[in-house]
Amino acid sequence: MAPLRDGERLEVVTSGKGQVEPVSGPLSPAHFSYLKVLGKGGNARVLAARKKDSGQLYAVKVMTKRQVQREDKVENVLAERRILAIAAHPFVVKLHYAFQSVISLCSPQSCTSC
Repeated sequence: MAPLRDGERLEVVTSGKGQVEPVSGPLSPAHFSYLKVLGKGGNARVLAARKKDSGQLYAVKVMTKRQVQREDKVENVLAERRILAIAAHPFVVKLHYAFQSVISLCSPQSCTSC
């Protein structure tokens, strides 16, 4: 998978069961109401968010494109996305979506502590 260019969109990523939740138009950060910061790390922030159309809670990992590119972690981020999209294990969070804005990469995941 090639690195993403500015303005390029990621497709909706399904859960391990192959089901996609309905959304109108391309998924974006605007489809979520952000509630609180769950944690911060070296590369990302994790936010509790509620999807506006379904009310479902997610933990959304947000990384800035600039920092990912500056630290040469593009391949790591893409590998994490691929692994989480296919992983089906009780100790691995389920990746429901992956999308980006002009500035950030976002990956809403199952939220057990929201």
